[in-house]
Amino acid sequence: MHGLRDTYERDREAQAIVFERMMPRQHELVLLFSRVLGASLRAVPQRELPRIDALFEVAVPALHYGFQGLVPPYWRVGVTGSFVHGGGGRYLAAFDGDRCEIADLLLVVEYRLFGGASARNAVLLQAKKPLTPPAKPWSDGSGPTQFELYSRQPKFVWDPAWVAADRPGEERALKPDAVDCPCPWSWDEFGVRHWSRWGDWPTHGPIYGGALFAPLNDDDPWVVPPIDPMLEPRLLASTLVDVITFVGGYPFVHRRDAYLTSELEWSAVIWDLLRSSLHRHYRKVRPDRTPLQLLEGEQADPPGDDVDENGNHDERGVSVVRIVFVMQD
Repeated sequence: MHGLRDTYERDREAQAIVFERMMPRQHELVLLFSRVLGASLRAVPQRELPRIDALFEVAVPALHYGFQGLVPPYWRVGVTGSFVHGGGGRYLAAFDGDRCEIADLLLVVEYRLFGGASARNAVLLQAKKPLTPPAKPWSDGSGPTQFELYSRQPKFVWDPAWVAADRPGEERALKPDAVDCPCPWSWDEFGVRHWSRWGDWPTHGPIYGGALFAPLNDDDPWVVPPIDPMLEPRLLASTLVDVITFVGGYPFVHRRDAYLTSELEWSAVIWDLLRSSLHRHYRKVRPDRTPLQLLEGEQADPPGDDVDENGNHDERGVSVVRIVFVMQD
């Protein structure tokens, strides 16, 4: 475990560098993210799946390229997403005799700085149709089950088991590996919310920020953590800016470290989703949407399973990982 401690320490140093350089541009970033999210959502019907697809297919690539122009030129940075909607019985978390989809969208950011320094951060978003607070985004359908998954962070197993990229059949959890804030302010100065993380910092219970509910309204999509009574919503654009500056979401480690110990549950979940999403993409359903580069350099066309019992292609939950450079292994 000494090597993992060293990894975390290097990652924390990189996170602090990113925060220090990018937080002065926070308002500029929020405006960019708000503009991109609004344009992508206004162009589609007010139904959940078209909005998830718009967020992934339109907003995430636009955010990536817009963000490229705001970072120092000697940094390499990528913002990418994976559409992990559970339609058709995929990407499900089974726990306590129940099951639900893990999320609708995984959003990931990775930085490669100088001297080999790097850091990664991620957030899972459970999208909902447009809602107006104080309506709770977990009150109907599978919402109560998903609320339990996000709130209690229990152990779960993947259903189907092939979602696991390593150690299939073993338990996972949404509990973060380690959460540190690179900012100089204490939790008490913010109250129950510290940037885009919620809870009693740092020892009085879970810290929420890695898995959030997100009603996708046209102009002001918002997020809330899995806390009831529902807390004051936060704009999705602001939360995503916090994720890319490491004051939101949960960080995760290199893939080579993610499966070394069962304590690295969050990191294993993220790599499970990234790698299985990559493999699921290579089929004939969406041949025009291949990533610019592959997650681990695979060039093969793994067999897909987006076929229903009648032999028809099922595009519900089709996942595409749009990685603009090979994520560090």
